[in-house]
Amino acid sequence: MSKKPLTDEEWEALCDQAVIDGGYTVDADLEYEEFLEETGLDDSFWGSRELHVPGTADLFDAAIRIFRSQEAQAAPTA
Repeated sequence: MSKKPLTDEEWEALCDQAVIDGGYTVDADLEYEEFLEETGLDDSFWGSRELHVPGTADLFDAAIRIFRSQEAQAAPTA
């Protein structure tokens, strides 16, 4: 079954939601290997953008993106 191709924004939103639903969190110093250990995820899962299924690296990237966005929102404005 073919799915509608996702735009970059739709793909990021899908990955972000998967991170939120999974409860995955990161901090500024977390490395990819530590993310795998903390989440119990397997590095061998590549996922598929065409099938709308994020892989492990996609989830890590989304978790970092969410963390940086939250950090930027929390930064004081001068």
